[in-house]
Amino acid sequence: MFSERASPFSFIGPKRLIPPAIDIEKLPAIDVVTVSHAHYDHLDLPSLVRLSKINSDTLFLVPMNLGKLLKSSGIKNVVEMNWWETIKVKDSVITFVPVHHWSSRTPFDKNETLWGGWWFENDRLKLIHLGDTGYTYDFTSIYEALGSPDVAFIPIGAYEPRSIMKDSHLNPKESVQAAIDLKTKVAIGMHWGTFTLTDEPVLDPPLVLSKELNRLNLENLFKIPKPGEIISLE
Repeated sequence: MFSERASPFSFIGPKRLIPPAIDIEKLPAIDVVTVSHAHYDHLDLPSLVRLSKINSDTLFLVPMNLGKLLKSSGIKNVVEMNWWETIKVKDSVITFVPVHHWSSRTPFDKNETLWGGWWFENDRLKLIHLGDTGYTYDFTSIYEALGSPDVAFIPIGAYEPRSIMKDSHLNPKESVQAAIDLKTKVAIGMHWGTFTLTDEPVLDPPLVLSKELNRLNLENLFKIPKPGEIISLE
């Protein structure tokens, strides 16, 4: 997501609070881009089009019924996937896994495209990126089907008010429980600090998460990198 706003318009909608951590032109060659769902803060079409122009060999993996959006913008190397489908790319197997969320890009297309998380596995590493999700039994199902990940990217922000956001986004307490359900070795707290999407103060998610980890004596379970910070997955 390299655009200034998470919006279909350049002049209105949630605006970036911080710049991208790296210029899109300075990215290394990318084998695969995975898209979790259609919302504008997760599927920024101008960014995807630019990535496809930088490297025509990049493979774009998207949820069911979302491929036509990318293809209509000139992105040709697109594969749609359903929950639990897998694809092998070089030495890695990628699985599209279910989470509890929804999708739309207009007021008229709610849930016409699928959503989910992405599991990446090879001989060296098992990694999961949950995308956007509310708390669900799916995390236990993923563990039962695929085992425990070495690293789990888990959203920690955009959770207030709970009366509206509970079904769509984890709060920090639920993020910790998701990590426990997955039995991950380490979790990376994500989905905070870039756009103001909901009612909690923008810097609150890592603070609230840290308090919950301290309460449970699980201080080492999560890493909460600053936006742009380089982390090792080894």
